[in-house]
Amino acid sequence: MLAAEKADALSAMSASKLSEERAAALDYYLGDMSRDMPAPDGRSKAVSTDVADTVEGLMPTLMDIFTSGDEVVRFEPVGPEDVAAAEQETDYVNHVFMQQNAGFLVLYSFIKDALLSKVGIVKVWWETREEHERETYYDLDDAAFAIIAASPDVEIVAHTERRPANGEIASGEDAQPDSPRAISQSLLHDVTVRTTRTHQCARAWKACRRRNSGSRGMRARSATPTTAFTTCSSRKPG
Repeated sequence: MLAAEKADALSAMSASKLSEERAAALDYYLGDMSRDMPAPDGRSKAVSTDVADTVEGLMPTLMDIFTSGDEVVRFEPVGPEDVAAAEQETDYVNHVFMQQNAGFLVLYSFIKDALLSKVGIVKVWWETREEHERETYYDLDDAAFAIIAASPDVEIVAHTERRPANGEIASGEDAQPDSPRAISQSLLHDVTVRTTRTHQCARAWKACRRRNSGSRGMRARSATPTTAFTTCSSRKPG
């Protein structure tokens, strides 16, 4: 019991120390020296930006390691039978991360947090969500309208029908204007539909840095923008 209490106490001390160091590092990055070295009245308030210069100077080199080539990640085959699968996995993961998502910005914020706050965190999770899309179609013939109405993912929100005017033809018809067929053809349909699609989505959230610095209270500040991205597919990959 004493050993457990001692471990808890040391952990709390360590966490408190890290919190103070992170708060101070963010202040130095932003050029805020008011707590440690307040400028006397009437004296220069110029501040050296060594912390910001160091962090920003390291960022290009570190980003170059991960993003300079065509592949952010590469899957190596274990045997000859794995070559095709490894190539497909490599192409897929790189496409999802860099093309479907803001992969560069996520990496940038992640690495910058690690330099400044001693840890970089990106939370990723899967969820199922529905997307609704509203569309309106005009001058559909009976066949086109029947195809839309038969779709299981489509809900008809509004529908009007009318007879074609003289010389008017429905979409998809090949009758010539003013011909008997064009005049006597089927109804024209104007329809508004709402389409619902269900997706398995990989959601990732790059949280901003927060600080709890004892007597100075809690406030949220960030040296880099908060970044979020979503990756969707028809089903959850294995």
